[in-house]
Amino acid sequence: MASQGMDPDRLAELALELGRKAQARRAGAQSDLVLLGSLINPAFDDIEQRHTRPKGIPTGYSEVDEVLGGMRRKELILLAGATGMGKSIAVVDICRHVAIRQRLSVALFTLEMAKEEVFERVLSAESGVPHDRIRDGLPSDAPEWSQIERRIGPMANAPFYVSDRAPMRVADIERCCRQMLESPAGLDLVAIDHMHLLRASTDRITDPNQRVADVSTSLKNMAMALDVPVLSAAQFNRAPAARMDKTPQMSDLRGASNIEQDANKIILVHRPDYYDRDSPRGGEVDLIVAKNRSGRTKVVTVAAQLHLSRFADMSIA
Repeated sequence: MASQGMDPDRLAELALELGRKAQARRAGAQSDLVLLGSLINPAFDDIEQRHTRPKGIPTGYSEVDEVLGGMRRKELILLAGATGMGKSIAVVDICRHVAIRQRLSVALFTLEMAKEEVFERVLSAESGVPHDRIRDGLPSDAPEWSQIERRIGPMANAPFYVSDRAPMRVADIERCCRQMLESPAGLDLVAIDHMHLLRASTDRITDPNQRVADVSTSLKNMAMALDVPVLSAAQFNRAPAARMDKTPQMSDLRGASNIEQDANKIILVHRPDYYDRDSPRGGEVDLIVAKNRSGRTKVVTVAAQLHLSRFADMSIA
């Protein structure tokens, strides 16, 4: 039949081409597989050296870093909280610490703050000048300028990159990050504020829960593909406000089941004085390590220096 419908030489060419494609598919599949034994030497070298180098990128909160072991490559780390708890402050604060203190390259995608506001928050946190003073403007003879001048140099030279483009999809962020990875600047940390403002991968996804699931999985896949930690703020539903006990739970996350599955680490941000202004714990923030795939969970208390747009270890607050 073949000889009647097709030239034998052409048939042989097609057969050869199909064979090449099949071989390429097999080679592609095999290239993703690594023999366990080949991991022994690099793994032992890595384990031996871990005690002499950071286990992950530090957040800047010493007790949180002790629990988490830092922010590690390929991880999705979520900072979740209700509106007004300070999750955005925490995300920018961590980026500030990583870029300015550690000189590591950070890409922050802020979907609800203008990049100018991010700068003002970082300036306040770095200089110790209250954010409202910077926001409302300083006269040329204001004494705060001397504080600002002392910190502007490290800020100017920090590898801290900010985008306030919105709306965005995870694919847009990944494209931008790949360009950074290929640039001399490189990329060490991706941060997003916040994941619930990201668009789904396709406009065909209209159900809110499906959209959250799509975004969550896409963020985890991006962390794996870029080989960097991805830090994102996440929004609560209204459940904590309706309970007598306002302490947040992972189930309070919007789209909780998918997020819990995708995230490596989840930190819940809780300020007791947010709901009770007379609370004896005024000025404190609980960073509740609710999920830690590679370690223990714990409640870490830090100081809320909201007027300076930052959190701080209690020992240095």
